[in-house]
Amino acid sequence: MPDSTVTVVITDEDGNVIDTIEGVQVDSDGGFSIDWTVPEGTQPGELTVTATDDSDPSVSASETVTVAEPATAGEDSTGTVDPGTGAEDGDGKPGDGKPGDDLASTGVSGAISLGLMALLLVVVGSGVVAFAKVRRTS
Repeated sequence: MPDSTVTVVITDEDGNVIDTIEGVQVDSDGGFSIDWTVPEGTQPGELTVTATDDSDPSVSASETVTVAEPATAGEDSTGTVDPGTGAEDGDGKPGDGKPGDDLASTGVSGAISLGLMALLLVVVGSGVVAFAKVRRTS
């Protein structure tokens, strides 16, 4: 519901609670967003994200997200291994991080996951608001 708070609960495929985030502020349009990091050791698979209105627990919405297998050290999100040494490339200049130039590859694969999670939470929040509006008009 607009201008209220929700509790967000994240559960695994077996229904085990992975995390609970309480008191998430909902804006006047009924949307909200939070930053959340998948806890280390969380098994790959589907997680269910459920947002429930704190003042009216009958108003809630859920979405499913998929946790992917993490990349291993020295491997980017495409599976390319490039451990690098930080040495200069063949022309005596520092490498630019591309495979084969002896400089470790870095990237934002974790940031992409966080961005997708934030987007999902906005969608879930919008669903809670839409559900509340439909319920009020019924």
